Amino acid sequence: MVRKPQEYKKVRNLRKTGKSLAEISRKLRISKSTASLWCSNVVLSKRAKDILKWKGEKGRARGSKTLRNKRKAVEREIQKKAYHVVKGMKFNKSIYEALCTLLYIAEGVTEVSYGPGFTNSDPGLVRLYLYYLRNSFNLDEGKFRVCVHLHSYHNKNKQLTYWSKVTKIPLSQFLKPYEKKNGGKRIRENYQGCVSIRYYDSKISKELRYIYLALLKRHGRVA
Repeated sequence: MVRKPQEYKKVRNLRKTGKSLAEISRKLRISKSTASLWCSNVVLSKRAKDILKWKGEKGRARGSKTLRNKRKAVEREIQKKAYHVVKGMKFNKSIYEALCTLLYIAEGVTEVSYGPGFTNSDPGLVRLYLYYLRNSFNLDEGKFRVCVHLHSYHNKNKQLTYWSKVTKIPLSQFLKPYEKKNGGKRIRENYQGCVSIRYYDSKISKELRYIYLALLKRHGRVA
């Protein structure tokens, strides 16, 4: 751009008052690169520097807020999509068996001799597994046994009651809890301990195992 003395002077004067390059560009309708070039050797006062610093921090905060809002919008969209995925599923006994099998194989004790075992510290995952298991098979609830793994800082009775509510298994079917020594580590807030559930029927664990093998044969075969 051809430098016009009067315009050049305006640019530099605006910069000295603490105007940003973007503001100068908009006000005088020149490119930002031209404004930058013409202001390259402008000596700024402390006041001008403070103004530019404040504007920069304000701009970054605004940009950060915009980014957060975009991320929240994306997350809401993903959440909405996930809701519709589950809403559109046709749940039946076969689906429950498949879901139960996948959780069992991924998180469970897959030794088939004594019946399916499942160990986890996530109460939501534990509930899902038991919900799918109960909807997949005609179970005898009396065959469940539960062992809770606790740290020394836990209140034993409180945690046993908690896991009894989560699993819907009576306390009379809970074994003596296994207590882990804390070993000087920090207390994990809101950690409810880890629960190990066994359903004593080897026929069920064998069925789950064979469902897994059938799924593997159909969808997960490795060449």
